[in-house]
Amino acid sequence: MERADLIVIGAGMTGLAAAKIALEGAPERRIVILEKSAGVGGRLATRRSPPAIFDHGAQTYPVMASGIWHEFWKRSGRIDEWTDPEGVRVGSSRAGMTDLAKHLSQDLEIRKNTKVVRLARSTDSWNVISETGEQWESTRVLITAPVPQSLELLKSSRISHASGLSQLVYDPALVLLLGLESSPSGSSPFIPPKHPPILSVTDQEQKKVSGTAAWTVVFDPEFSTRYFESDEIQVKTLALREIRTQFPDLNIRDAQLKKWRYSRPQQIWPESAHSIEGNQGLVLAGDAFGGNGIDGALRSAKAAIALLFLS
Repeated sequence: MERADLIVIGAGMTGLAAAKIALEGAPERRIVILEKSAGVGGRLATRRSPPAIFDHGAQTYPVMASGIWHEFWKRSGRIDEWTDPEGVRVGSSRAGMTDLAKHLSQDLEIRKNTKVVRLARSTDSWNVISETGEQWESTRVLITAPVPQSLELLKSSRISHASGLSQLVYDPALVLLLGLESSPSGSSPFIPPKHPPILSVTDQEQKKVSGTAAWTVVFDPEFSTRYFESDEIQVKTLALREIRTQFPDLNIRDAQLKKWRYSRPQQIWPESAHSIEGNQGLVLAGDAFGGNGIDGALRSAKAAIALLFLS
């Protein structure tokens, strides 16, 4: 059994940032991140579909609220800044938003394709067990998955939790990735939709992510909830009909559908990170705790490490 000073479950923004923070001033610590998928970043997701490239999760991050992390990412030389439709100064990477996660993950110990299915408490430490039977031991475990998935892990481990956590629910999101023959002229990557159910439109060519015309179109929670489990062809047909209604001059070459089951928490827990009562060294974190968006995930990461190492 391998031993670590901290096991982090999930290599999204919260998990990666938490590992970085835990290593600041203490490089001797062994931090192991266990990620169930083949990549890092969670909703920092970039899809390459030649000749187009799409960010299909988070599109930007707030510059001021991200603080030192913005300065960290700027050192890559790939960051552009914009003013979003709400007047907030935001940043994005020309290499796609996944690039931010990859930059954070440098020099971190990450085990990909590793799904944790159970936690077991021994006298003074935790055993973390994967679906293939691999095990790690640590006095500290940080779970950064979306709350419903985190609670499933606690349930399978027979660990009780505050009842209010079960009330935290997420809005889903249906996202259409459009390859275009050409993109309408404009200087901003943010194209205002005319009305629901389109929530946002981002021009990936204007954002300098794609070398060819490409849009990411996000549908609102009502539409996404209604059609999330529907047949993909039906969803694309309905979504394209709405897009063509609002943007009749758009010349669409191809369209891909992406789904986020846990896109945005509807409620925020009153703590930026949450210790599971009666289970020393076990903490939940993520945007349902720190607040929506990348800045909320970063805020939660900082709070989680304070609970695990300073309290």
